[in-house]
Amino acid sequence: MRHHLLVVAGWIGLLGCGTSEQPEPDAPQVEVSVELLAPWVEMGLPLEGSELELCTESSLSVVYEGTLDYASLGERYATHVKSTGWRPLYRDEGGGSMTTTFAREGEVLGLSVIEAEEATVVTMALSAL
Repeated sequence: MRHHLLVVAGWIGLLGCGTSEQPEPDAPQVEVSVELLAPWVEMGLPLEGSELELCTESSLSVVYEGTLDYASLGERYATHVKSTGWRPLYRDEGGGSMTTTFAREGEVLGLSVIEAEEATVVTMALSAL
């Protein structure tokens, strides 16, 4: 359980690293595009309605603007992940968040869904068992 809390705390810390400072009025605005990479592409995740914030070979973070029910969104993701052959190992839910850990063929997949004030964030992390 401690490992799962550290993963969730790490993601929350990562997501909270932004700043409220506004750019200089004359500063050029740069639009950064995040590309969906393997293995996430092959998983066919239910990403409709989300904005891709972070994607690497081992982690994924998407944001749904507005407050969605974290439990139903988390269940949608968990059901999809299970349908691709991942076996659930652990689940914890409450207080506006849900965390599920899955295993398959020597790998572990962590899924966290966190309901924030103006958005719901889904993060996934893949690692070796």
